[in-house]
Amino acid sequence: WVIFCDLGGVMIVSGRFRERVTILKPVEVQNPFGEATLNWESLGSVWANVMNLSAADYFAAQQAGTLASHRITMRFFPGMSPVFRLVWRGRTMDVVSVCEREQRSLHEVLAKEDVA
Repeated sequence: WVIFCDLGGVMIVSGRFRERVTILKPVEVQNPFGEATLNWESLGSVWANVMNLSAADYFAAQQAGTLASHRITMRFFPGMSPVFRLVWRGRTMDVVSVCEREQRSLHEVLAKEDVA
């Protein structure tokens, strides 16, 4: 199935957004000892297209000083920021960069998988 959505003159192919991605933002909380610790709060899930970077894209990102392993294209999410994290298929990724595309109807996110 391919559905075309008209968002203010921009046509988006809905069929290419087949993956659910959860957006997390950092929040500081106090532990029982009064120390500040970092937790992650879910802001919601969006439909997205998630792709591994090709070898050429990965190399180009490294040359630009960016360590990224995935390119995620998703619907515009107000306030999207490089301080956020994404969870896709149980895999956690740190957002490296966020670009607005197609008259603010999409975000293109470069992310690095957190392999801990």
